[in-house]
Amino acid sequence: MVNAKIVLFMVGTCFILTLFCGCAENEVKSISSNDVTIQSDVADLVEGKIDYFLDDSNEIFMLKVSFILHNIAGKKIDQLKITAEFYDEDNNLLGASEPKYLNNVPIDYKEQFDPNFNVFTYESTDAKNVDHVVIVAVEE
Repeated sequence: MVNAKIVLFMVGTCFILTLFCGCAENEVKSISSNDVTIQSDVADLVEGKIDYFLDDSNEIFMLKVSFILHNIAGKKIDQLKITAEFYDEDNNLLGASEPKYLNNVPIDYKEQFDPNFNVFTYESTDAKNVDHVVIVAVEE
């Protein structure tokens, strides 16, 4: 009898937790754009994409820029500094990311996508005004 009460208590607890977890879950809506370019003498942009994230009122509140680079310098690059610059449609700079660094980049190297490295996130009240992004990659 005690085991039946414990099982009933556990099932009830799981049911209640499932209800609360389901209520807290929000669906994040997103749209994508390919308005990503690169400014670099040593790297080429193989792929670039912007994902805009919308809140419940369909306003953009955040965006994520994913990118893949290719070493076109014709030599090994000791350190590549990569940043993202966010612009509005009038080409006004709205903001820039913190830099990321890629070290010991071999000749003709093409990156493999790594979600922990190849993504810049921009979360700001200006996120809704971002029209295009420029990836800046410079050898240091």
